[in-house]
Amino acid sequence: MQAKSGPIEWTIGAGSVPYPEAVSRMEARVDAITRGDAKQEVWLLEHPPLYTAGSSSKDGDLLEARFPVFRTGRGGQYTYHGPGQRVAYVMLDLKQRKQDVRQFVRDLEEWLIRALAEFNVKATIVAKNIGYELRCADPIPLDMEYARDLGYCAAKFLIAGGNAAMISMQGGHFVPVPFSEMIDGATGRTRVRLVDIASTRYAIARRYMIRLRRDDFEDPHELAKLAATARMTLEAFREQFGHLIAHEPPPLDMDEHGERNRM
Repeated sequence: MQAKSGPIEWTIGAGSVPYPEAVSRMEARVDAITRGDAKQEVWLLEHPPLYTAGSSSKDGDLLEARFPVFRTGRGGQYTYHGPGQRVAYVMLDLKQRKQDVRQFVRDLEEWLIRALAEFNVKATIVAKNIGYELRCADPIPLDMEYARDLGYCAAKFLIAGGNAAMISMQGGHFVPVPFSEMIDGATGRTRVRLVDIASTRYAIARRYMIRLRRDDFEDPHELAKLAATARMTLEAFREQFGHLIAHEPPPLDMDEHGERNRM
């Protein structure tokens, strides 16, 4: 890793370093770096057999705690550390660089890729979209306003000391939904939230989605174009995608008195 600002000290730990000892040393080193009393450091070491537990870990996820478990402030679940596994702890001052955490992570990934290449090991980065849900239609102004409102409420919620909740807007008001209320006690997983496919809102939203519909299969010319685009025969296209319209709700039917019964 090439230093962009200030010298970086590389340290190789001797023997197996206990996890609490490593954490204590790093905390002291980071404080010294912040004060300007110590160089930035990359510390390479090994730990004795142990597990570190991230913020998403649950006691039931670790089937057999064969080694000591240490809670950490990182995200994720359980990670095993042990002899023969080299750990690199990076203690750099981002104030001396571009203060961009995502860029910092990408730089670390690039560093690892180049380091592995020295041993003829090819590594790649798998891109992952994080953030607002992916849609099959472009966002409309309401989506943008909704995302803005959620972000504002999330920030206020955290500043006020809130934690472990889903941010929601209900009836035009901010309502935090605690994670504990979202978990199914029987499975330990998030409860499935079903969409009311008989509602008017779903019917309207569906018509703005880019998806196969019943009328696509009823129009022979449209079906032929779709099959040609997929490089499939009509029969193969029907067989593979026909099930997608099996439970399509009826069209939204409205008159001067409002919505008619769709079920």
